[in-house]
Amino acid sequence: MTSCQFKYYRHFNILRTSTNRLYYVFAAYIDEDPGDTDKAIADLKYVTNYNGFLEVFDYHDIDGDGKENKDDAYPYDPLAQ
Repeated sequence: MTSCQFKYYRHFNILRTSTNRLYYVFAAYIDEDPGDTDKAIADLKYVTNYNGFLEVFDYHDIDGDGKENKDDAYPYDPLAQ
């Protein structure tokens, strides 16, 4: 007898990249009858998905005004961009 009743899988598809962003689709699947080996995604039950992006930023210039935080009088100025 196994203690694992369900096995969850995550599938990460990269849609597009730009200079500072990575766009993706994240899909989730469930195996309701798990065994000792992994199954193909086609054999799993689809649960959900969501879209998103990861953004890269320069942590030396948080507000993006071109001035480093250590020299910036207002490093968190929302109007700087």
